[in-house]
Amino acid sequence: MKHKILQLLKRVGLLFVIYIAGPVFIFLTNPHNLPLPLLILPFLWLFAVIICSLWIVYKLVLHRSPGRKNQLNFGLAALVPVLLAILQSIHQLSIKDVVLVVGFVAVAGFYVARLDVGQA
Repeated sequence: MKHKILQLLKRVGLLFVIYIAGPVFIFLTNPHNLPLPLLILPFLWLFAVIICSLWIVYKLVLHRSPGRKNQLNFGLAALVPVLLAILQSIHQLSIKDVVLVVGFVAVAGFYVARLDVGQA
């Protein structure tokens, strides 16, 4: 029992760090002064937050851990807003781009649904 509580506290602490780290980084830095590799961090943070949020909702609703196919679907679902944010940040976002990104992810989701992956 004590081990489960400690494990839960570690997970909550990690989620707290993940959810807080991105806004702190964004508010404390100026993108004009950052080197190019650090400009990618907010997009990676957004991807991680969306996946963690989907994982939490899945566990709360179904009371079990998601399988590999669901993990791939979480990644695809997180990919849409991240790609749209990247396109918006370089001023290349149009309705055509939104349709292309959603279409690309829908096709990828179709192939993920057809995958035969183990549930581990």
